[in-house]
Amino acid sequence: MTDRLLLVYAQDVGGAKFLAPTLPPLLRLRRTVVIAHPLAEAALREHRVPFRPLARELGGLPVGEDAWETWLRRRSVTHVYCTLSSPLRDRSNAHLVRACVRAGVLSMGVMDHWKGLDRLLAADGSPDGVPDEILCIDEPSRRALRKLYGRRARVHVVGHPHLEGLRRLGRRPLNGRPPEIVVVSQPDTADKGFRSVFDRKAAAALDAVLRESARSGDPSPRVFFRAHPKETPSPRIERRVPADPAADWERSLREHDVFVGLDSMLLVEAGLAGRGCVALRLGGKCGPTDRTVPYRFAEEVGRLSELGPALRRALRRARPARPSCLVRVVRGSGVRVLSRLRSFLTKRPARSG
Repeated sequence: MTDRLLLVYAQDVGGAKFLAPTLPPLLRLRRTVVIAHPLAEAALREHRVPFRPLARELGGLPVGEDAWETWLRRRSVTHVYCTLSSPLRDRSNAHLVRACVRAGVLSMGVMDHWKGLDRLLAADGSPDGVPDEILCIDEPSRRALRKLYGRRARVHVVGHPHLEGLRRLGRRPLNGRPPEIVVVSQPDTADKGFRSVFDRKAAAALDAVLRESARSGDPSPRVFFRAHPKETPSPRIERRVPADPAADWERSLREHDVFVGLDSMLLVEAGLAGRGCVALRLGGKCGPTDRTVPYRFAEEVGRLSELGPALRRALRRARPARPSCLVRVVRGSGVRVLSRLRSFLTKRPARSG
């Protein structure tokens, strides 16, 4: 087994966060090369995972199937463990999984969210770029993945190592300062420009947050906007709402009081960290709500008329309860992931010519 090489590839932020906590022990188990897309580099650095930048290793983005296949064969890679990023903006991840099939390399991918499980379907609805094995968070995700992809991949429930590692954060005392609310954005995947959902589809929701926050105490809360790293900047939003001054998400969690957004993974993280959260569950009005998180972790708003009371409840609760059902789901995630990886790495690939 010493001649076998494992490639770990991380492309998106969420997937890299899923991978990163278990990579240090994995690197001690197996001869491994880690390659990171620019979006994933910060998450790997946080866990002190050594990596090679994607562009330096394979050239310009996106990386094509041929380039991946050549790299896999030249390095004698036998196994690939990777994120499963959306192919809408950069198909490098999808091309890697397809290249694994051509090169006879075994592949395992991670679904780090409850949404976007259909990202491995082609435009005609057929499976495209499905790895041999998929790790997912919970049983509802496993059932949904089996329904989408049938027997094309073995699906394993392992929790989420990054969410397992989140700890309750102490709340920064107000001491006369105004509370701080962060609107957590995400791109509208139906918009080819990849603009924020708050730029058009959920513009009324952003207006309501600004309006209701001004009515929610004395002093009135300050509101910041945190853009998603993949979304196109919006001059309209930038003129109306100051950007989150925190340099990274972890600092934003420590420094702010309440987080408002759709059912994004960042909002889940805020809930697990014990922060006040308001989830906008406004159906098709807000874009990417194909499958909401199946756990209650926030004040939920189904109509904009409910936003004001929800914001005030979130601001009042100095120490909101962590969602116990979700805590149970992610408990032991790191151990479960490493167990599945050990089993995966014992399997011998059928090399393609």
